[in-house]
Amino acid sequence: MNMITNFFPHIVFLILGIMILIAACKKKDDTAPAPVQMKCEIINPLNEAEIQVGAIVNVEAEVSGFGSGAKVVFTIDSLHVIEVGGSPYIFLWDTKDLLPDTIKIRAEAYEGAKLVSDTITVFLIDTIIPLQPPVPIILITPNTGTTDTVFIFDASESHDQEDMVEDLLFRWDFEGDGEWDTDFSHELTYEYKYSHTGHYHVRMEVMDTDTMQADTTVSLVVTHSITPDPCEGIVSIPYG
Repeated sequence: MNMITNFFPHIVFLILGIMILIAACKKKDDTAPAPVQMKCEIINPLNEAEIQVGAIVNVEAEVSGFGSGAKVVFTIDSLHVIEVGGSPYIFLWDTKDLLPDTIKIRAEAYEGAKLVSDTITVFLIDTIIPLQPPVPIILITPNTGTTDTVFIFDASESHDQEDMVEDLLFRWDFEGDGEWDTDFSHELTYEYKYSHTGHYHVRMEVMDTDTMQADTTVSLVVTHSITPDPCEGIVSIPYG
């Protein structure tokens, strides 16, 4: 009995010591840092972004939780695959040969057996530029003259957004009387001589291959011809 009594305090201290040790270990576990979470996120372009067909896009992923040996594999609609090793994880995506579509972009970051990924959707769009009518331009040589002058009317400076000038059609109203003096043709120049003096409003109309039309008017002054007097310089000698 005396032996038990003598050892009892030691047993109590031993139990208390074990409890303190357990509590200290538990506290240490509670304060241990949480494991770093691996992350791979596509930060450019944004999810559901609209991208103009023909644009060159910086596709970029942000990666964390990996070592220095992490690599990223980018996949465009399961067809275009690019592997990028080392930060920054960027590649240039050229869309010039693509058609408007909905595209999936996937980025997979890996290092050894570690693998995380991110996927976004973007929309390739094609902005339709409205058709524009041709721009008619008249050049007249000379820019003034007489009823003896042969004028040259030139439409070669006219232009169109879609067509070459050789593909445009032209017609002319040289007198400015509302009656077309020529039919539509690809002729770029015409010669014309006026039989009467006057202030003419020369009109030219141009039409492109989409049948869009435009016209313009230029003023032209035609004066009397200066015909030398056939008797000028002849001396008349009286007869007799």
